[in-house]
Amino acid sequence: MNLEFFRNVIVSMIALILSIAVHEFGHAFVADRLGDKLPRSQGRVTLNPIAHMSLLGTVALPLIGLVLGGFVIGWGKPVMVQPVSFSRRFRMKTGHLMVAAAGPIMNLLFGMVISIILLVCVRSGWCRTS
Repeated sequence: MNLEFFRNVIVSMIALILSIAVHEFGHAFVADRLGDKLPRSQGRVTLNPIAHMSLLGTVALPLIGLVLGGFVIGWGKPVMVQPVSFSRRFRMKTGHLMVAAAGPIMNLLFGMVISIILLVCVRSGWCRTS
């Protein structure tokens, strides 16, 4: 185990924690916009990773997987919603679908933003590619 190994573990954990936070924020944000007060009252409509962390799923298992060189998967605390409190602009089933889709869509957007930042960084010479 050398310094580069630990660097890769730290970078991977940061990426995983930020991805989980963005994912759970997406669920909470859409539920909040649809009129559900529960995510806001629980402090989940935030990008702060601490609000979305599950000790086991966000820290322990991913860290063990990274250190042992195995498969890495993680999860955050689920965002609780009350579909009956959604505004009546959409059917309850449609609102629930929108909340469910928001997490993966946020991950795709997050990936695109990071890719663009890295592309600009590498092309401008600010970052090295190794």
